[in-house]
Amino acid sequence: MRIGVYGNINNYPFMLVRALRALGQDVHVWIDSDDRLHRPEHRYGDIGVPYPAWITDVAPREPFFPVVPSSARDATVRALWPLVRRPAFIVATGTDLEVYCDPCTPRVIAAGAERFPRALRRAVRLGVYATLVRRQRAGYRGALAVSYHVPGISAHADALLDGLGLTGPRRDAYQLVALDAIAPAAPPARAVPRLFAVARHTWVKPFRPGMSTLDDKGSDVMIRGLARWVTERGRPLDIRFVEKGADVAASRALVESLGLAPMVTWLPELTQAQVLDEYRAADIVLDQFGASMMSMGALDAMAVGRPVIANGRPDVITPFRGEPSPHAQAASVEAIVAQLDRLAPDPAAREAMGRASRAYIERHHDPMVAARAVLARFRAATGR
Repeated sequence: MRIGVYGNINNYPFMLVRALRALGQDVHVWIDSDDRLHRPEHRYGDIGVPYPAWITDVAPREPFFPVVPSSARDATVRALWPLVRRPAFIVATGTDLEVYCDPCTPRVIAAGAERFPRALRRAVRLGVYATLVRRQRAGYRGALAVSYHVPGISAHADALLDGLGLTGPRRDAYQLVALDAIAPAAPPARAVPRLFAVARHTWVKPFRPGMSTLDDKGSDVMIRGLARWVTERGRPLDIRFVEKGADVAASRALVESLGLAPMVTWLPELTQAQVLDEYRAADIVLDQFGASMMSMGALDAMAVGRPVIANGRPDVITPFRGEPSPHAQAASVEAIVAQLDRLAPDPAAREAMGRASRAYIERHHDPMVAARAVLARFRAATGR
């Protein structure tokens, strides 16, 4: 079966692509972004530039590219669902659903009066976004199914998908981990534990237009928890943060105010391959502590065999998976301190949690399981 995949946010769809190709399917991919996080050569050692024939580079493409007629769009027309009307499966990742499928988005963009000629430009932009939302919703409504976060994580997304008829058997929740590319690694042995924080720094409220509860990473809770542990226990930590997210400046200021700065190393934005190197070098990985959920960052770290401290939303995830995640659950300053008491001084406890984490990922996040299910949907729809 020939399958086309358009877009590659965070290399997430590419995991499904690799699994489908491993099952012998003829899969072609259009890469539409020049951001390193969305390009496979910055994650997979066996993919390089120039790309093989089954990968087409059409970057860069703006979000409204599919709705504005152009020669560039014509070159990729075969990948755009509204123009080909072939059976489609959607791997939703965030903005593509929660912003571009939201009928309120054009009104948010249009808010605030402006003088001519800016008002005219804004009106044109509004018209483009209104068309984008209308076509995006049509694409979702016409899909065989969509995969997004587990129901209950985002009330906004749940409402949008319910309104588009993507409920029951038409809704999946695959969280994929590239098990073919991530091997478990022996933990390091350090006198001072190294902690790597993978979630972007987004926590200052109110959130900006276009953001959702999934953007609430609780970075302030994490920083306060680390600072309290260091102060009350009188022991050092080697903490590594990444300069990524809307609130890096606010996080830096909070780190300084709490006296944590001497223990924090700030890293420039990393490729996914570099992030994997950080996991291997870390004793403990920190993810999100807000209203979001553990996703690719935390799950990849667990696949490496590292203990993860995070708010994994067990109220939603445990019933869905059928067993609790073996990560170190924490959603408050006090819980972070307690989990550090458990893990920071005890290499054996960290290693045991890392082994349990890898086994859990293999049980619940294997891309081959998702690929077989998606392929079954396509076969049922096409009779092939």
